[in-house]
Amino acid sequence: MKNYFSFTRSQQIGVAFWALLILGLIFTSSFLPESPEGKFEINPDDLEYVQLNAKSDKNYYNNNYNSANNKSSVSLSDFDPNILDLEGWKNLGFSEKQANAIVNYRDRFGPFNRKEDLKKIFVISEEKYLELEPFIKIESAQKTETKVDLISLNSASVAELESLPGIGPKFAERILKFRNSLGGFSSMTQLHEVYNMTEEIYQILADETVINSEEIVQIKINSAGKDEIDKHPYIDFDATAAILKERESKKIENLDFLISKNLMTQEEKERLEPYISFE
Repeated sequence: MKNYFSFTRSQQIGVAFWALLILGLIFTSSFLPESPEGKFEINPDDLEYVQLNAKSDKNYYNNNYNSANNKSSVSLSDFDPNILDLEGWKNLGFSEKQANAIVNYRDRFGPFNRKEDLKKIFVISEEKYLELEPFIKIESAQKTETKVDLISLNSASVAELESLPGIGPKFAERILKFRNSLGGFSSMTQLHEVYNMTEEIYQILADETVINSEEIVQIKINSAGKDEIDKHPYIDFDATAAILKERESKKIENLDFLISKNLMTQEEKERLEPYISFE
């Protein structure tokens, strides 16, 4: 019988060679560092270098962040925001752009009458305001007590409204046009009804003007013509028709009938009443 498990001398040498090669590879791999799949091994010296640089970068960021936020790096003392110049604002910890924004706001909408006025400037955060608040001294506050009389909103001209900061000729004309359609303003809140009114401009008008209710032009509800009644912005066509019909049978003494006919709400009636005379 033929022996299939016997090897020639050359075969024996080949088997021995491959066996030694495999053993050598196994032995060598035992000295290699273990590494999770997809990750690089970092030399301990390199790791220490990375950590030191990370700490350095963090300190650099924190130092710049604190500088940008004006914490513990600014020596504060009393100041008047109405006379402080650009360099003065920068010395308080603001950047040049921020300082410019503050000065421009003051020149356009100032002077500041109260400390709280500084909160209106978007570049002054609540945190920064609280830091500055103990040092704000408005020495010019007494001047506000003797300032010129406020402009009467119901009789002001375009030129007078233009003289207020932030209000140009177009916006002044828009305010007067709405005022005339009403017959005058009865409340400052009505300024919000002016087309494109902003909170900033509203605040300027609220601070610089006054409403005299005696200057309101009223509609004589019992004798006014249809067109005069209908053109008022608070009276629509149906309400006009109801008024004309109501006064045919009796003298109108109040506007409650408009509520009972579901032509106005209580709030809308109260808004209209300052413009109605029952004579």
